Amino acid sequence: MIETFFNILSQPWAYRALIASCMVGAMCGALGCFIVLRNMALIGDALSHAILPGVVFAFIIVGYSVIGFFVGSVIAGLISAIAITWIQQNSATKNDAAIGIVFTAMFSVGVIGISWISHHEGVHLDLKDFLFGNVLGVSNVDIWLSFGVFDICNWQYINLLSLFVCFHFPINSG
Repeated sequence: MIETFFNILSQPWAYRALIASCMVGAMCGALGCFIVLRNMALIGDALSHAILPGVVFAFIIVGYSVIGFFVGSVIAGLISAIAITWIQQNSATKNDAAIGIVFTAMFSVGVIGISWISHHEGVHLDLKDFLFGNVLGVSNVDIWLSFGVFDICNWQYINLLSLFVCFHFPINSG
């Protein structure tokens, strides 16, 4: 039994999955605490689904590319965050309602885009793969992207801590 377990862990896909899961778990745990402190728990779910149009447009522009999906997702996430902020500041809706409006709009655009793309000949782009993923399919490029984001989060941890715990601290400290 234990020998089978160690044989599985000696496979390259297994240690890539383990490394990626540990890095993503550490990042999500640390950043999730900051999000809960700011009463923005819905924003994590909203941004994770709102990046779907970025994946669709990246696939249209560059094809099946991990770096393309990453860049498209970041751009879609930034557009979503800007739209949420704009709605919060320029309308009489609550913060959760603004997040819900952008979340559903971006997610629906992404679902429509994936449905439209998947009807073309020779294209296999599955919605389930992007929503749920496959940790056993993590590549070396995915590990390096995760490590880069993990490094940025660790590097900026003190700045995030001061910003989220006391909003006026970074302003007052210069």
